[in-house]
Amino acid sequence: MKVLLIDPKPRIFAPSRYVPLGLAYLASCVERAGHDVSVVDLNVEPKTKLDFDVDVVGITATTPLIEEAWKLTELFKEHGDPVTVFGGYHPTFLPEESLSKPTVDVVVRFEGEQTMVELLDRLEKGRPLRGVKGISYKNGNKIVHTPNRPLLKNLDSLPYPSYHLFRRFPEGYSTTHPLLEPRKRTATMITSRGCPWACTFCGKFSRMWRPRLPEKIVEEWRWLIDEWKIRDIGTVDDCWSLKVDRAKEICRLIIKEGLELPWTTISGMRVDCLDRELLTLMKRSGCHRVSFGVEQGNPVALKKLGKGITLQQAERAFKLTKEIGIQTIAFFVLGMPWETRETMLDSINFAKKLNPDFVQFTIADPIPGSDLFEHVKKYGRFLSSSWSEYGFREGKMLFEVKGLSPKLVEEMFAQAYKSFYLRPSYVFNRLTDKNTYLNLVGSIRGAFHFLLGLKD
Repeated sequence: MKVLLIDPKPRIFAPSRYVPLGLAYLASCVERAGHDVSVVDLNVEPKTKLDFDVDVVGITATTPLIEEAWKLTELFKEHGDPVTVFGGYHPTFLPEESLSKPTVDVVVRFEGEQTMVELLDRLEKGRPLRGVKGISYKNGNKIVHTPNRPLLKNLDSLPYPSYHLFRRFPEGYSTTHPLLEPRKRTATMITSRGCPWACTFCGKFSRMWRPRLPEKIVEEWRWLIDEWKIRDIGTVDDCWSLKVDRAKEICRLIIKEGLELPWTTISGMRVDCLDRELLTLMKRSGCHRVSFGVEQGNPVALKKLGKGITLQQAERAFKLTKEIGIQTIAFFVLGMPWETRETMLDSINFAKKLNPDFVQFTIADPIPGSDLFEHVKKYGRFLSSSWSEYGFREGKMLFEVKGLSPKLVEEMFAQAYKSFYLRPSYVFNRLTDKNTYLNLVGSIRGAFHFLLGLKD
């Protein structure tokens, strides 16, 4: 079958542009099954002319992009009658919403590689869809949900992502903000899937952590370097170092094979899944920046979040990482339902105490699939009727619950950034950091692109 896979265009530009790995893996599996596959990433190529002469259109749809995805299906149905298939977090947790649209035919729930291959096989042969696990579809006026498909346990059975189908890979992508460092030939990869913890704000496919073999990870690492001339890799696992000994083995193999190059943990590491030896091996293997999800600076608020870490573990993690010589980024979330001015101030002050190289504060989004979403449905109210405002806005509260003023959260969010980044000590340290000057040209170039709409 002729299959087109699409990553929708975001409402605003994201300075860090990652290859949509879910779509890249999906493409590789569909391609391996013998279908004619093409990929359009509208995040990187927003003016791409779409090919409407296809049998199946698969669209990945996160919450902020779901409305744009619906518009795409309308466009394709106007020009023909392909089968429109949705996948991703948002339609997984709200399949009926998308299937209520007359131009959406099928929703693939949770992980889609095996499901999509089976779905295409049934469509090609004209067989009923009810035998495909992990989908929701229309049967007349009725929406049918087949049983969930068991999660893929052997991730190494997947082929490498089909980067060759992304016309601007790797030049059109980056693993970091252009103001942090010059743009290089970068790529992202996963070493595991899943996360066993249950953070209140997080909607995830699985709490079952499934690791890849260290040897297979390093094979792909070499492939990225040799085949694609990649010079910086970002891991996007939920928790790549959950098993510390395994993480050490990955680093040792990278060093043994002479594959050291700059790499980062984009999605963050847990502060309780590391020790000095691991950080030392990470540094030797090329890791130059680590992100940590700290989330809250108040011990009671942090416990309610369900992350299963302590402030003491966070302090130890940042102390060790700095001693080893790796840059740090701290992630904090403001505006959880139990928060007060005092708890948010605690987060701001704890961020300053940790003193990472960079900090990112976000206002909590009640995304579908999260406990926060269900809490707001039951005890509060949503302040926006547009999914497109999720994720692509800063400084705006999207829900209200009793005892927590949206205005207060927005004020604390603004205060957080000013309080952290405008400290005289922070400004002085950045100006005296040699990396500031080593990256100056690239940072100016990145800022210039950012201001001009980020054209290369």
